[in-house]
Amino acid sequence: LLRRDVDSTLGTVDFRYLMLDEAQNVKNASTEAWKAARLVKSDQRMALTGTPIENRVEELWSILDLVAPGLLGTERSFERRYGRPIAKGDALRLDELRRRTRPVILRRKKEDVAKDLPPKIETVLRCEMDTEQRALYLRVLAEVRSDVQQALKVHTRARARASILAALMRLRQVCCDPRLVAEIDGK
Repeated sequence: LLRRDVDSTLGTVDFRYLMLDEAQNVKNASTEAWKAARLVKSDQRMALTGTPIENRVEELWSILDLVAPGLLGTERSFERRYGRPIAKGDALRLDELRRRTRPVILRRKKEDVAKDLPPKIETVLRCEMDTEQRALYLRVLAEVRSDVQQALKVHTRARARASILAALMRLRQVCCDPRLVAEIDGK
């Protein structure tokens, strides 16, 4: 709705507050959602997310630039000062970024809110694969198992992680719908 209505409605109103729930949807500054959120006029802004950073620290910049413009500089300067050094393991830059963002971030950990959450409900439903799907699953399992074993021979476990995740994704795709793997494999 934000992307669709920013030009016609949302971008023409002066709001008192802009509340971005599920703000991980605006964690990439090159997306239409981020650009649309930027166009909404408001006196105050707040972003709520359980995952402010999933892949790169620059995602934090994207969210914070919407709620506290200029706090972390431009995207390019942020990448130079924090993004690249933190990606290389620079603990000093990470600590500096934490200190700089602490005044504008309220972080609640699971243990802080666990008492307020309802009990966890788990339901297990077993679904059997038909013969054709099971055969495909076993074929893909053999392929990915050898790929993962090869990756583990060549790399450390941490460096083989991408191969392991790709293998799990292919197996999951077979379970969800075999056509996902068949289309990928060109069949």
